[in-house]
Amino acid sequence: MNNCSLLEIGTEEIPAKLVKQIYNNFQGKIDELLAEYRIDCEDIEVYGAPRRIVVKLNGLSKYQKQEVNEIKGPPKNIAFDQEGNPTKAAKGFARGLKMKVSELIERDTQKGVYLYAVIEKERKQTKELLKIIYKRLIKEVNLPIKMRWGSHKLSFIRPIHWLLALYNDEVIEFEIEHLKSDNFTRGHRFLFDKKLVVDSVDQYQELLKKAYVIVRPQQRREIILEEIETIIYEEELLFNIDKKLLDEVIHLVEYPSPFLATFNQKYLKLPEPVIVTPLKEHQKYFPLWKQNGELSNKFIVVKEGSKKNIDLVRSGNENVLKARLEDAEFYYQRDVNKDLDYFLENLKGLILREELGSMYDKTQRNISLSSKIAESLNFSEENLAKIKKAAKYAKIDLVSQMVREFPELQGVMGSIYVENHNINSDIALAVKEHYLPDSAKSKLPKTELGKIVSLSDKIDTLTGFFGINLIPSGSQDPYGLRRAAIGILRLLEDLNYEVEIDRLFQFSLDVFSESEQNLQLNSKQLLNKIRVFILDRIQYTFRERGYDVDLIRTVIYGLPLSIPLIKKVINLLDELKDNELFEDFLTAFNRVDSIIKDIEQKEINTDLFKKEEEKVLYKKYKKTNKEVKKYIDRRDFKKAFHSLIEIIEPVHDFFEEVRVMSEDEKIKENRLALLNKIKLLMKSLGDFSYKQ
Repeated sequence: MNNCSLLEIGTEEIPAKLVKQIYNNFQGKIDELLAEYRIDCEDIEVYGAPRRIVVKLNGLSKYQKQEVNEIKGPPKNIAFDQEGNPTKAAKGFARGLKMKVSELIERDTQKGVYLYAVIEKERKQTKELLKIIYKRLIKEVNLPIKMRWGSHKLSFIRPIHWLLALYNDEVIEFEIEHLKSDNFTRGHRFLFDKKLVVDSVDQYQELLKKAYVIVRPQQRREIILEEIETIIYEEELLFNIDKKLLDEVIHLVEYPSPFLATFNQKYLKLPEPVIVTPLKEHQKYFPLWKQNGELSNKFIVVKEGSKKNIDLVRSGNENVLKARLEDAEFYYQRDVNKDLDYFLENLKGLILREELGSMYDKTQRNISLSSKIAESLNFSEENLAKIKKAAKYAKIDLVSQMVREFPELQGVMGSIYVENHNINSDIALAVKEHYLPDSAKSKLPKTELGKIVSLSDKIDTLTGFFGINLIPSGSQDPYGLRRAAIGILRLLEDLNYEVEIDRLFQFSLDVFSESEQNLQLNSKQLLNKIRVFILDRIQYTFRERGYDVDLIRTVIYGLPLSIPLIKKVINLLDELKDNELFEDFLTAFNRVDSIIKDIEQKEINTDLFKKEEEKVLYKKYKKTNKEVKKYIDRRDFKKAFHSLIEIIEPVHDFFEEVRVMSEDEKIKENRLALLNKIKLLMKSLGDFSYKQ
């Protein structure tokens, strides 16, 4: 199969930050459509440039796969009479399918010989089906944002200006509203702004290259990195690859031309983040460093287009950056001379929510809550004092001039200002780190101080917003509460802090009760809502790691809500799940669980035991219960499980020989009490009623 097809959707500039998601969605949708239309394809490629999305299909089958339907008809002895003539049953079956009786086949089945109709559907040419597939792809692909333009009903990521669609060297003709596919594309907007006729799929890429469009992102990446390597070699500088920035720049240009530029040495007196942030975040430039690790005053710009008039372009970019750095220097100088308590006082004017008070109020709560958490972890008095100070100054830069101008520097500037006031560097680092993690996969704080302040901040956020009933629903989460919850779980796992999450939120509730903010929900309602929310996030987290959902539920609904504990037991059960002993254990548990449903716990009276099997089971229970508790206290869950499995045989013997529902009410209740004890013991590693 050497057949290829190419679809190019020519658009206005696509937002660079959305490109990766768009390409992934196109890949998934075209794969789905090809399967639906039964077309074989060896390879699907999705790529493009700022003004075009390209789908290339390699190794296409010329025709769709044959679809054969077999329809079962009447039995042969009913379909034909004794003379072998077709009956009404056979004729009616054939007529309903628009076939002749002679076209039906006979087939042996377990119930005898039956008539079958074998219908082969018409195979259509791939070339013809692609007209429908491409039209559906453009209309149905899921995009992060969509817009309409003019008076058209069609919506897309950006207005579409042309459609190129080829099958080998033939045009695939289709129409979507005002758009009609053809065999032309367009070159670079400024360097070659004219139509290009593409005679075949194989010609497409080279033709665009001559028109100053490098259509494959990977090739643009290689051009940028090769030229940067040449520049830093000649200048004896260092380049630290920022993958996120590089990916964005690659999708901002069609024909990249990197070049070297400089800024005034005087700005190097500013803290490095104050320079690097305008360079990277605002201007999409690549900073360079000296061999000794110090930031240099040289940087790389990736120009769109050729290197014509490069000196003029360099001067323009240097002037733009100069204005940015002038602003940064001005705001930094205004901030750096202020006392830290000046910023702290100004937090009173920064309202979080009317019901939750200002950022100053949140800061005071964080001081109290982080102290409670640190005390529960037996932090030293010295570290406890550091925690309080880090929490005190964690939010001060939110009211600084620098962060108002450069929001990306929140946390970073607070850390710099704290260190400038000769406060311990550990505290300064905790101030910087306390926003981490800010996503499910972002890095965690490196220091324990940073982790505790971050944990406190996120717990306070969840308590506050849940307390005023602003709880995420559906996909809506304007306050980032799901992200905060995932952050709490990751921090607790990393700290290996084995505390029940309910207790941490109780700490937070206690702090709120001491403050002036009144929450709408009472303590019980609030803790219940938070618990349900956290349980959902725990399930999400462990599912993402590949664990079975029933196994996760077994643990989280059966054990205290402590992340390190949950993690260890889930790992153990995942290791054991295919073991025969584990299956035997589940069978024994289910036998007990099927009888014990919401029975009140009662004391066992050994004098009421009548059968040897219940005496043996009780004796084994006492021994096993003691051992399991000992191993769980030591957090040796594997040994705890191996002790638990000793109860399997006595449980089976009990059910074989003992009638639980005795006519004697006292004996029946005593046996149920024994089984209830057994069930509680067997739930030591989780509620296995979820593992079905």
